[in-house]
Amino acid sequence: MKILIGVSAVLLTLLIIYLGMGTFFTKHFYYQTTINGKEVGGKTVSEVEALLQDEAKSYRITLQERGGKTETISGAEIDYIYELKDSVAQLKKEQKAFSWLTKVWTEKRLEIDLEPSYDEKLFKKYFNDLECFLPTNSVEPKDATLVFEGNAYIIKEGDEGSKVKKDKLYRELEKTLLEEGMTVNLEDKRCYEVAKVTLDSKELIAKRDALNSYVDAQITYDFGDRIEVLDGKVIRDWVQIDENNEVILDEAAIRNYVKQLAITYDTLYSTRQFETSVESGVTVVGGDYGWRINKEKESQGLIELLKKGNQKIFREPEYEQEAWCRDTYDVGDTYVEINLTRQYLWLYKEGKLITEGSIVSGTGSNSYATPEGTYRIDYK
Repeated sequence: MKILIGVSAVLLTLLIIYLGMGTFFTKHFYYQTTINGKEVGGKTVSEVEALLQDEAKSYRITLQERGGKTETISGAEIDYIYELKDSVAQLKKEQKAFSWLTKVWTEKRLEIDLEPSYDEKLFKKYFNDLECFLPTNSVEPKDATLVFEGNAYIIKEGDEGSKVKKDKLYRELEKTLLEEGMTVNLEDKRCYEVAKVTLDSKELIAKRDALNSYVDAQITYDFGDRIEVLDGKVIRDWVQIDENNEVILDEAAIRNYVKQLAITYDTLYSTRQFETSVESGVTVVGGDYGWRINKEKESQGLIELLKKGNQKIFREPEYEQEAWCRDTYDVGDTYVEINLTRQYLWLYKEGKLITEGSIVSGTGSNSYATPEGTYRIDYK
C-alpha cells in the first residue's frame, strides 16, 4: 500500500511538472531556440519582439567618403523599426507546447522575414544635414588639361574633387536601409561627380597629338656664323585647336616672326664698320649691297613646312636679294675697296691683295657723283 502511494505521488508530481512546463511553453519559446540568430529561449512573444526592435534601434549605417572620412545615420535618429506584424506570434503558435518533453532538449533555429521601415521625413532631415554636402566639402571635379612642359604638350590630370551626386546617394541609402546594410562606400557606388574630360579622353589625346606634331618641329635657320632655332617654345603660341580637333595656325604671328627675322638679319641698306687698307673702324653708310629676306615667301614657306608636322631641318630663308657672304660681316674677303678722298682702289680676293692703283671716280656734280656706301658689282 505504501509503495502504491509512493508511486502515485511520483506520477502526480511528474504530471504536474509536465502540465506546468506545457503551460509555460504555451506562452514562451522552447529553450535553445533562436530566431534570426538571436537567443529567445524562455521568452514570450512580446519579449522577442522587443529584443528585435532593440536591435533595429541600435542599427547604424556608415557612409565611407573620400579622404578617409566617415559619417553615420543611426536607426534611433530615423525611427528605424521592423514591421513584425504577427510573424513572431505565428512561430510561437506553431510550437506545440505540450510536446516540450521531446523538443526542449534539441536546438531550434528559426527565421522570419524582417521588414525594416523608417520615418522618411526624419531620414531626409539627417540626410540633408550630412557634412559631405557642405560647400567647404563639396569641391567640383576639374577636367584633365593640356599643358606645355619642356618642348611638348602633356596631359595633366585634373582634380577628382569631392562633390556628391545627391540623388544617387539618396537612392543608395534607401536601398541599403531596406536591405539592412551596414555601409555605403560612396566611391564604390559611384556617388561622386566625375570630370567630363579625363586622362584617357580620346578627344584630349587627339588634341595633344595634333599639337605635338607642330610643336615637335625644330627649324634651324642658317645665317652663316649664326643660327636661329625655331622650336616648340615659340610655335606653341601659334597653334590652337578648333571644334573639329583641327589645328589652326596663327598666320599673322608667323608673319610677324619672319618680320623680326628680317629686322635682325637683313643687311641691305645697313651701316657697316669696315677695316680699310689705310685705316680701321671706318663707318660705311648706305649702298645696295646686302641680304634681304622675302618676308611673304618665307612666311608662306614656313606655314607649309609646319603643316607637314614633326619637321627637324636646317633651313635657309627665301631671299629677295643675296650677298657674297652670309656671316655677320657680309662683305666677305673678296671685294673692291675705293677711297674716294684719295681716288685710290684696292682689289682683294680671298683676303689677298691682288692689285691696287689710282682711279678717277665720278665728278662732283649731283648727276655723276660716285655715292658712298657698299654696292654690288652689277656688271663687268
